Amino acid sequence: MNDIVDHVVRAWSDLSGDDYAGPRRSPASAGTAPLPAIVFPPDTRTRVHNTTAFPYQPQGQLIMQFPDGEEYSGTGTLIDRQHVLTAAHNVFGNDIGGWARNVWFAPARNGDVVPYGFLPASRLFITEDYYTLSPPDPNAVPVEDYTLYTEDYAVVRLRNPIDLSIFGMYAATDRELRGEIQITGYPGDKPEGTMWTDRKPLTGMDEHFLFYRINTYRGESGAAAVANLPLPIGYTIVGVHVAGDAGLDTNFGVRLDEAKIRTIRAWMNS
Repeated sequence: MNDIVDHVVRAWSDLSGDDYAGPRRSPASAGTAPLPAIVFPPDTRTRVHNTTAFPYQPQGQLIMQFPDGEEYSGTGTLIDRQHVLTAAHNVFGNDIGGWARNVWFAPARNGDVVPYGFLPASRLFITEDYYTLSPPDPNAVPVEDYTLYTEDYAVVRLRNPIDLSIFGMYAATDRELRGEIQITGYPGDKPEGTMWTDRKPLTGMDEHFLFYRINTYRGESGAAAVANLPLPIGYTIVGVHVAGDAGLDTNFGVRLDEAKIRTIRAWMNS
C-alpha cells in the first residue's frame, strides 16, 4: 500500500491506472439520500455546448470507483498539465470504503463526446486533517455541520500530462469577491456527461468558506468557484465547491487562501 504521510499531506498512489471501460452502472452522483446540494428556483443553470473553449476546456468530469464497488461522478479543474483540483470527498471517505481505487478525468466532456478521452489518475492528495477527520460524504447525507469540510479539497495527479488550457489559483480578498462567481460542472439531474454552468454573487464568506445560491447539484462536487477579476489576474479559481447545506439554505465551497494554495502547489511539485 502506497500511503505516504507528512504534516500536510496524505497521498495515495495504489491506483490501477486502467483505461476507463465504461460505467459498471450509471455513475451515481448522489445515491438516494435527501438532496444535500440545492437548486434555488428559478433554475438559472445553462448548458455549455462549446466545452472545448476557454474557460470551459480545463473543467471536466471525474469518475471514481471505490472499494465498495460503487462508482461516483464529480467535477475537477486542470491547474497544470498533469494535476486536477477537486474536492477531497470525491477521492476519499471512510463511509465509502476509503480511497478511490480508480479515478479518471474527462476534460471538456460534452455528453457522449469525450474530446480528450478518460484520463487515468496515478496519485491522489488530500490533507492529513481531512484524512483523520473523514467527515460524512456530503453527497450521501444532509450536511449538518459545514465546518467539518474546511479541508475538503484535493489534487488528482494524471498518469500522463495533457496540453490543454489551465486555471490559476488566487487568494482573493473580501473586496475582490464582491463580483459574480461562476461554477461549472456535471450535475446528476441533467443528461449524463453534460456540462452546465451558473453564476451569481456570493451571499456570504468567512475565513474558510464561500457561501452562495449558485445553482448546483450532486455531481458538481469539486467544481472550481471561478472569479473573473481585473487583469492581470483574469479568470481564476478562488474556491472549491463542496455541497449544499439545507439548514442554512445555501451552497458552499472551500475558500482558497495562501496557505491552501501553498499546500496544493507542494503536492503538484512533490
